[in-house]
Amino acid sequence: MGGLEISFELRKRGWTQTRVARTLGVTQSAVHQVIFNRARSRRIRIFIAKILKKEVTVLWNDRPKYFYH
Repeated sequence: MGGLEISFELRKRGWTQTRVARTLGVTQSAVHQVIFNRARSRRIRIFIAKILKKEVTVLWNDRPKYFYH
């Protein structure tokens, strides 16, 4: 999935980048960077994947699956 698709899916479920950031205690910019694959944060990726009920590797396919367990 691309960043725009991830953002859209989050919005459909009532989550903004700001809400994700506040929930995790990080900046909105950090969330944006992860969504658009400009930065990697295992914690942010796992949280977003849980919201979207998808595997991390489906959303970001740049890491082997075992990295996220």
